[in-house]
Amino acid sequence: MSDFPLAALALALAGWFAVAVWLRPRVFTYALFALAPTQFIFISVSTFFLSPADVLALTATAAFVLRVVVGHGRARQAVWQHRYVLLMIAAYLLGFTMLGTFSRTVVRLPMAAAASMLACDTLSRRVHLWRAQLALILAAVIDAAYGLFFYAIGQPLHPTRFSGMSGVNFTAIVVVTAAAIAFAATARARHWSALARPGALFAVALATLSQMGILAFLASWWLVIRKVTTSRNIVRLTVVAAIGIGLALSSPTVRQRLADRNARTTEIDGVARNSADVRWMVLRTAWQGFKTSPVVGLGFAQFQSYSVIDPEINRSTAGGGYGTHNTYVEVLVEGGILAFACLLMHLVQCFKRTRDVLSEIRRSKDTVLAGALVGFPIALVCAALANVLVTYHFWCACGLALASTRPGVRAVSDTEAAVLVRRTSASLPSAVTQVPKPAH
Repeated sequence: MSDFPLAALALALAGWFAVAVWLRPRVFTYALFALAPTQFIFISVSTFFLSPADVLALTATAAFVLRVVVGHGRARQAVWQHRYVLLMIAAYLLGFTMLGTFSRTVVRLPMAAAASMLACDTLSRRVHLWRAQLALILAAVIDAAYGLFFYAIGQPLHPTRFSGMSGVNFTAIVVVTAAAIAFAATARARHWSALARPGALFAVALATLSQMGILAFLASWWLVIRKVTTSRNIVRLTVVAAIGIGLALSSPTVRQRLADRNARTTEIDGVARNSADVRWMVLRTAWQGFKTSPVVGLGFAQFQSYSVIDPEINRSTAGGGYGTHNTYVEVLVEGGILAFACLLMHLVQCFKRTRDVLSEIRRSKDTVLAGALVGFPIALVCAALANVLVTYHFWCACGLALASTRPGVRAVSDTEAAVLVRRTSASLPSAVTQVPKPAH
């Protein structure tokens, strides 16, 4: 097929999707939430690589821009809520101009951030928040099923740790978020059986042996989930966790894998290092890079190539370099103070908005709002231990939390309450006996 018919076909498909998103934008938002892990399944298109999640993001973003242009109120409000993110992107572009560098990968930042804008635009009612939460749970099921398939055929994606389609650490993020949402939904359940599915998801997350995932879940538990969980369920979860840990540690294989988790392994240059050693080298080099260009940074996606100026990193990676393994450091060293300040202001804005919702959750024991917020602390913790700036899942979790802070979303009608009960009963049996109406 020649280039012209292929381009015409692509344009026609894009137009159809744009119309579909314009007519049913919320459906595409749910789809993007559910298929976020497919971001790591790349298909070569000319000189670029696209994934199923990329296709959804591009078409949904095109329709979102159209809604903004024609003056759709919620769409324009969503843009205003992400003004600091847009300024951060502008800071990176300014850096390209001043530094004389460029990386086309920068296009992935607005594509990913669009997931958060879509959430704020389309999730306008409580039932929408709940469906978005189900979509994130589905994302974890899809990712875990992919990894389990390779286990079943005898070709695990990682030799000692569970991994889905997105790699060990990202699988941990996706599954831990889903487990936290499910725990929030079942927080006030009356029967043990309701806790089985959240427990199964958390067990999959533990199988990744990701310390980041455990820390992120604990942060979400402390800040959100425990505020809606009944005392009886806290006791139940504590007992089950103690039994599960005891049984796991009784296995020599599990004990050995846990012991090996932080063991130093010999790298290319013959030196034994573990993750902490690598992170220290990276932080040392990142500080040096920041001092080189503190205002606009080194340029988007430039740190890995820069990191080889450190002789130890150059030797241990054979000239390949390391990423920062920390989103905050990544933005600071690659975007400088300008980009980092914009990211910080966006997160502070999110924190201020979610703080009011947390107070409401504590008072009303609202499991729907709790489920919408649980992903936000997970995203913040994981951002400190991994590079998540251009991942859809990170922005989906942040966008869902931000969408839940709108007063109109937090209000619940009797009709919506009934719908939420039916949805919950169908997806998580016996999980929720009623959806509480927030106190006013």
